[in-house]
Amino acid sequence: GAQSEASLDGVTLRVFTQTGPFISGPVKFHAPEFQTVTGGVVQAVEAPNADLFARAQQVAQTGSGDFDILLLANTWMPDFVNLGYVIP
Repeated sequence: GAQSEASLDGVTLRVFTQTGPFISGPVKFHAPEFQTVTGGVVQAVEAPNADLFARAQQVAQTGSGDFDILLLANTWMPDFVNLGYVIP
């Protein structure tokens, strides 16, 4: 039988990523379908490329939980794993 989709009713996932159509565009484009299928809301939180690392690092160090998903350069992954903010 078909497996039912996970219900994320009432859940908002905040995706932190670079401003612009090539990076945040797909997040925004697919958000309505994701909400239809799962009930969860996807919110793109954008910053210019020059500010991405510093802002994400600040959130990781303070543990503020501003973002649920980081859509960043993969070369930065070790930095965020070492801060205990990302689970690879």
